[in-house]
Amino acid sequence: VKSALQVGDEPYDFTVVTTEGKAARLSDFIENKKPVIIYFFATWCPWCAKDYAALSKVYKDYENNVSIISIDLDLSEDMFELKKYKEKYPELKNTIFASGQSEILINYKVTKTTTKYAIDRNGKIIYAGFGAFDEEQWKILLEALIK
Repeated sequence: VKSALQVGDEPYDFTVVTTEGKAARLSDFIENKKPVIIYFFATWCPWCAKDYAALSKVYKDYENNVSIISIDLDLSEDMFELKKYKEKYPELKNTIFASGQSEILINYKVTKTTTKYAIDRNGKIIYAGFGAFDEEQWKILLEALIK
């Protein structure tokens, strides 16, 4: 059994289908030296809504430098629900929202919404944790990624 990914580890690669119908592969971001945050959420999660509201206020300063891949951990939710949910956060329109896959949830040991993995431009995990962030915490994480 794989242990949970930790700071310093390399993340497991995956490909998801976005709400725009495109394929997004994690290793493409890493090959392009693009920092990325993998965020696990569900549309019914109140803490995720708080996270996205706070992120919405600060992301415009980082959107060219840090990609965000939001993966739905509720496998019963469909693309239509995800699209409607993403529309609630117009400031995050350049982020990726995608349906979850059991393999990704298993590899990343995801059991909670708001689980976040931040991967720097060298393809290493620099943050792994969960819990809703306020604007300041998002800024700290985003700043650490663009260093």
